[in-house]
Amino acid sequence: MFTKDRLTFKTSRDYINKVNMMMYILLALPLIIFVMAYLKSQGNQFAGIVHLSASATAILRAANLLVVVISIAMGYKGYAKIRNEAKPIEDLREKLMVFYGALQQKIYWIAIGYWMSSICAFVTGDKFYFAMFCITLIVFSWNNPTLHKVAKDLDLNKQEGWQVLKGEEI
Repeated sequence: MFTKDRLTFKTSRDYINKVNMMMYILLALPLIIFVMAYLKSQGNQFAGIVHLSASATAILRAANLLVVVISIAMGYKGYAKIRNEAKPIEDLREKLMVFYGALQQKIYWIAIGYWMSSICAFVTGDKFYFAMFCITLIVFSWNNPTLHKVAKDLDLNKQEGWQVLKGEEI
């Protein structure tokens, strides 16, 4: 997981690129799995790898829903905690490094539900998991970090805010 020693950036643009790269890596493989399963299901060729009984399907659906809801909630809870720890820090570079941990934690937690839904959709071919996958994908897109969101979420003062938004050296 995150260690301050491994985070290097010169400008806020470098910073946001590192955050986005982490998110894109987590998004890539499940998205490929989802697209393959979706395309096969559209041609009515895809019935899933495993065929479950009605009770097993109900249990797996409930488990998936629970994992998605808990992973999103835990992501936001951990994010808020670390973000609040970062806000009072005076040094902008240090503040961004701590905030990176908040972004990382939120993205990792949301990824748990995202990956589980993707795998369940591929393995079972059940449309419920396709829907859960789409929900987590929407949550991911809402949480795509931008320089504006970083400045807003950290309540940066005017000078720090402009420094971040303009991509100046930090």
